[in-house]
Amino acid sequence: MERADQELWRAKEVSRLLSLVEAERRYYQEILTNLPVPVATLDKELQLSSANRAFRRLFSLPVDLQQTPPLPQLTGIERLAEVAEQVWSSGLPHAAMVSAVATASGSLPVRYTLQPMRDWDLQAEPELVLLAEVELEQQPAPLLGKPYPGISWELDPVAMRFLEVNEAAVEPLQLPAEHWKQGADFLSARVMEADLASVRAFYETAIAGGPVGAFEYRGAGADGRTRWLRDQVLLVHGEPDPVLRLHGITVDVTESRRQDEFLMHAARLDALSRVAGRVVHDCNNLLMILGGYGEELLHGLASDDPLRSNVQEILAAGDRLSALASQLAVLAPTQAATQPPRLLALDAFLASLGAEIRTTLPSSVQLELDLQAPEMSIQADAKVLASVLKTLCSRRVESLRKGGQISLRSRAGVIASSKAGLDAVPPAGAAVSIHVADTGMAIHPNELAVVFEPSLEGDKPRQNLTAVFQEIRDMGGMISVESSYGSGTCFTVTFPARAGAAQEPMEPRHTVLLVDDEMGIRSLIRKVLSRRGYRVLEASSGEEALDTARETEHPLDLLISDVVMPRMNGVDLAGSIRELWPDLPVLFISGYTGAAELDPENLPARCAFLSKPFGIAALQKKVEELLDEAAASAGA
Repeated sequence: MERADQELWRAKEVSRLLSLVEAERRYYQEILTNLPVPVATLDKELQLSSANRAFRRLFSLPVDLQQTPPLPQLTGIERLAEVAEQVWSSGLPHAAMVSAVATASGSLPVRYTLQPMRDWDLQAEPELVLLAEVELEQQPAPLLGKPYPGISWELDPVAMRFLEVNEAAVEPLQLPAEHWKQGADFLSARVMEADLASVRAFYETAIAGGPVGAFEYRGAGADGRTRWLRDQVLLVHGEPDPVLRLHGITVDVTESRRQDEFLMHAARLDALSRVAGRVVHDCNNLLMILGGYGEELLHGLASDDPLRSNVQEILAAGDRLSALASQLAVLAPTQAATQPPRLLALDAFLASLGAEIRTTLPSSVQLELDLQAPEMSIQADAKVLASVLKTLCSRRVESLRKGGQISLRSRAGVIASSKAGLDAVPPAGAAVSIHVADTGMAIHPNELAVVFEPSLEGDKPRQNLTAVFQEIRDMGGMISVESSYGSGTCFTVTFPARAGAAQEPMEPRHTVLLVDDEMGIRSLIRKVLSRRGYRVLEASSGEEALDTARETEHPLDLLISDVVMPRMNGVDLAGSIRELWPDLPVLFISGYTGAAELDPENLPARCAFLSKPFGIAALQKKVEELLDEAAASAGA
């Protein structure tokens, strides 16, 4: 029998596909907007429907295109209406050269092309795409001047060297114009080796007169930073001598690529979160049935019944499935804990954090601080951000087995543009970035593609950084990573810059010892409690928790412990720790308690119980109730 909710799942998937299509459309709209070639769309009356920046500049168009006259009247091209009718009827594009067209710079020769096109909405009226190009032989100056975005250049395709490069060449790669013109190999100085072959093929096609569009590749600058660049080229035949020249525009699209990758990861995690929530919900219901009937069956069997071992195996399998469901619960949607906005002086914060991180690094690993944003503040939770940066550093220490260096840098900058209407990306404007870089082994490309995605395989601590990604995102920031052999790895965290004086970080009001053998659950609870102002000490086992309790400099105010753990369960752990702090409140958490002989209905004094999975609000309420009760008892 078909389940009734399958239609709902289909609707969700369709909605997701439509959102991806919309994101793809915005991506190409952005490309079209930034093209240096004038492009516009026309309706049946030859009225402008849309126009990119280059087209608006060419004809000095207002923002509201409805105020512009029909294109034949605007440009003075006499046969434009007749040509448009031919294109409508034949469905074939038409190209022509007009010697004098009225532009913002006067009457200029323009080569134009009309191409029929249907709208994304198949029910809409078809439109015409107009491509208008001022003849470069007649107008070489604007190509190398300021009206065009990015780096404008002219290349000798025979000698394969640059002849002219505008001043914008310095910005993305930190290579002065003179550097571009030196040397016979015009590519190797600015293209990373991994992309060199494909870029050469692109240019060879362009020089041979073949059809080329735009091409994106990674550029290596003099400052050691990797930038994503987009080249668009045009082969020009000079007159009267048939001299070939290659004219081009190079645009830095690094920020746009970072935003696209961040949004892609965010969309994946959101989809996985929704699926995990549904699976955990159904799984816990089934586990309750499986465990309940299994225990009933076990109690009904005699002590020497050979079937008891079979039932015990079933219950053990249920425990393992419960542990897996607990891991999935970390990915399920939760209501984010709120913290009053606080301004954080970034460089002062990083200087203090750097001193703390140094004490945790092995002697073979050095920490370098390079702080260059002294006047910048960000709006963030200091404890969460400190935990994020510590996690990034600790994960990269593993790649520095033979020694090396980790760098913690701050830089002031600007987010030039942001994806319109998408709150997941920081808005355009002043920004500040934190770079966690190292000189260790690079992350394998296959692992790099999923570095922020969760992994539930094995018992070892997860190497992915899902929690880091989500925490940065929750604070309104963005994170990306670059890694290459020979250059190491660099995580870049970007936040909007904030105005105003930074406030002193709030002192933790209580110290909580959190014990759970599932790293994902510890990460979630630590994140929630840290945002509420608690100091959280973590342990993955009862033995480790006892060592932490004996060595901590801060008196414990609360123990939160899983009940079912290997070797030492939560009940035994609580008894041992209460020998050090007899009145310590204890919050037990578990999806199954039978093996530890804990009765949630008859708990010892100053103890409470939460059944997994539980919500953030329920956790906060239980913690506050236990601490308030302890404070009241102490004051009595």
